[in-house]
Amino acid sequence: MRASGKVLDIMGARRSTRCSTEQLEGVPGNVRREVLLLRTDPPSGFVNAAVFLDAQKGVEFKNFMRAFDSWIAGQNNKRRHHGFDKSEYGGRYTHCYVFKDSAEGGRLYGLLKNPKPDDRRFQACVVVHHTHKKEWRTDEAVLKGVSDWNDKEEVIKAIEEYYTNQ
Repeated sequence: MRASGKVLDIMGARRSTRCSTEQLEGVPGNVRREVLLLRTDPPSGFVNAAVFLDAQKGVEFKNFMRAFDSWIAGQNNKRRHHGFDKSEYGGRYTHCYVFKDSAEGGRLYGLLKNPKPDDRRFQACVVVHHTHKKEWRTDEAVLKGVSDWNDKEEVIKAIEEYYTNQ
């Protein structure tokens, strides 16, 4: 849950941003899959999924929990969750994943990772961003925003540290 790095803010000045990952409470992983939340300190406007889930207790929260459970169990259920294959968006977002609350239109977007060097089949989905979807097709700006966090050094370190400290 502790990692640090440097990023540039909008004005170009350097500021310290710490990233951490944590297992989503009430959603235990298994030997094949796990859902993690990404947090930033100071908070990032785009990395908002953890803050959103912290505040939820209603139907939308339950629907997301069902989607997480379905993915962890290895179920193929595009109504609740799916990835993006090479035929979509020119193949640029195959490392992105979405969990759905179809009833409320809510979406949680994350990054698919294989964080265990000794077990390349193990997958973690690091949930980054929450939004409400209004159109049939996913807004590519959302996928680009999620994808931008994929290779950030502080995110990679946070994931590595999470699995090192388990």
